[in-house]
Amino acid sequence: DAALIVGGGDSGATAGLVCLGRRIPLLAVGTFGAAGEQVWEHMRNADSPLPVDALQLLGRPYWDESSAPAIVASLKDQQDALDREREEVQAARRIKLHSRGAFVALALFVVLWATLPIALTRETPTGWRSFMLLFGVPIIAGAVGGTVRTVLPRRGELEVNAWGSAALGAVAGGVSGVLYLVSQLSSLGDTGLANLSRGQYQTFVLFSVGIGILAGLALEATYDRLARQGAAPPESK
Repeated sequence: DAALIVGGGDSGATAGLVCLGRRIPLLAVGTFGAAGEQVWEHMRNADSPLPVDALQLLGRPYWDESSAPAIVASLKDQQDALDREREEVQAARRIKLHSRGAFVALALFVVLWATLPIALTRETPTGWRSFMLLFGVPIIAGAVGGTVRTVLPRRGELEVNAWGSAALGAVAGGVSGVLYLVSQLSSLGDTGLANLSRGQYQTFVLFSVGIGILAGLALEATYDRLARQGAAPPESK
């Protein structure tokens, strides 16, 4: 939780530098020289959360009955300053993650919207290009649905990777799209992919987009909930 260095040798100096690097509350008393004074000098030159008067208190050339209580009291101020610093770092990290997720979601949405006109304006919905569009659209739609979740506000500190969410959504969208197409083709009897009319093809593409987005949203939300439950400490009975 904190470190107190009074005097000491090389190991004390090393411990103090480690505490500074890891942002652990540190009281390095420079009054008695040795490692304590070395670390105190580093605290003065580094970005220490202690105010100037507290640093001067640690480096006073004399020691009296009021020194120890004053130094211990300054530890709480240092801990509060470090806590605020961590909160600011976490807030900046969350903003960066949300910005990245928004960029990925927007890019995938643009790709999806650019692909739809190509699929819907095909005169003859046969051939491998048409089938690639038919099966590829729900994959892109699922990735869009998965990344949209990364932009929405979340509770807790669970980190969310935009590309990981896109991959989860793509898998969910692709599988859901295939299941939808299989069910629809089964209901058409002898009509196969090679015999689809233009209207049937366009209907399948549009429904695949909606199903893919919903599947991506649902799977990413379910994974997020399961991850939070797995990361949460077990309740004591």
